[in-house]
Amino acid sequence: MTERIIYCHKAYKNAFSGQSYEKLGSIGDDIWASVKDRSLLVIKDRHFALPLLYFSKKDYEQAIRKLSQPEINNVISERLEHWSPTALDEAINWLYDREKQCLTLSALGRISNVSDATAILDEYFNRTLRLLANINGERRYDVLSLAEMFVLVLESESELINENMLADKVAQSIGNTAEMENFARTINKRVKYAQDLSNVLKRLGRPEYVNSLPYIDLEQGLFVSPVDRDLISGLMARYAPFVQWKDGLVTALPIRKLPDLENQGKSVVVLYLGSGNFLEDLYELTSAQLDREFEERLQSKRGASLQAINEHLNDMHIEHILLKYNLLKSVSKKDPTLCPLPDAQLKEETTSLKSRLALYPIGLARVPEPGDDAVIMLKRTDQDVTQDAKLFSALCGRERKHTLQSRIKAFLEVKKQDSMSLDKQLEVPSC
Repeated sequence: MTERIIYCHKAYKNAFSGQSYEKLGSIGDDIWASVKDRSLLVIKDRHFALPLLYFSKKDYEQAIRKLSQPEINNVISERLEHWSPTALDEAINWLYDREKQCLTLSALGRISNVSDATAILDEYFNRTLRLLANINGERRYDVLSLAEMFVLVLESESELINENMLADKVAQSIGNTAEMENFARTINKRVKYAQDLSNVLKRLGRPEYVNSLPYIDLEQGLFVSPVDRDLISGLMARYAPFVQWKDGLVTALPIRKLPDLENQGKSVVVLYLGSGNFLEDLYELTSAQLDREFEERLQSKRGASLQAINEHLNDMHIEHILLKYNLLKSVSKKDPTLCPLPDAQLKEETTSLKSRLALYPIGLARVPEPGDDAVIMLKRTDQDVTQDAKLFSALCGRERKHTLQSRIKAFLEVKKQDSMSLDKQLEVPSC
């Protein structure tokens, strides 16, 4: 069962009375500890203001790995100040990420020895995509016209084309023929998708994309060295965030700027394949955590790793499919005659995503063997997600976050069907 991390000020230590917990650290007379859900709810009933630090012990352990005790204390202090006050507002994002894990595991489990496993897991996979699309698009696209929705999807399509072209260059540089052929097929398919979307946009009064795709300026998180005054001045003038590190700096830059930097004699190493992950780390991590993250990414050579690149593409592909699900929902409400196009594209893309996730899984701390091992992990993860949602709902009730609680309850209704299908239909034979 998942353990949660909670912080307790010295004045409220009586809240732990009679409850099972594991002390993990202290700052002065204050402590933080891991507790199971039942104990957490009792503790919160006694002193509801006691702050959560992490939704799981695994996340906590990941956050503090390789850090000294003073650095850990700083992580906890920063977490208390910036994350804990609105911790429950992160519940939906947490469930969203956990569902993406379930999506990956269902793709890995399709070759199980369980009778009818492929059909059962295909339905689970599709249902999980629909659930993620509902979370992703809840009230987000309601105000957009059909043309605006199609433009959003076309921009996403253009971004994926550019990302696959970038990946193809890496495959060419290391002579991986199989991946070069895969990226070429993917690019051709996506260009066809984009052309079909552009033709619909022309019918909707937006003809400007028929002959050219939307311009997308891809950015990555880069380590540039050595640093110089002109580079820093340029970043500051654009209010671009950066971190000075080693003999250089880490920042997010358009990839079109790489040749100019290299012509200036600078070393440029890709640390983050997407700039969003860099900006997220910059906002959430302490300086010690950033040092550790940068070093690990530097040593792993992520920018030249086809494994990492394909995982990045799979993550982007999921988000793209979720956007197309929301496009289909919008089309079915406003102009059902347009449904066949996004519906046909979704079916093709879902099949492709299942295959690629099985080859390049994402979001898993441990990747199971395809088949029965993946099914066992899926069932356990699905149960954990349901337990997470139940806890979040209970905490929302205590903190009177009724709108958020309603969203989580709706999520739980869908998960009931998932749990029933997995428990009753997927019995993994014992050895």
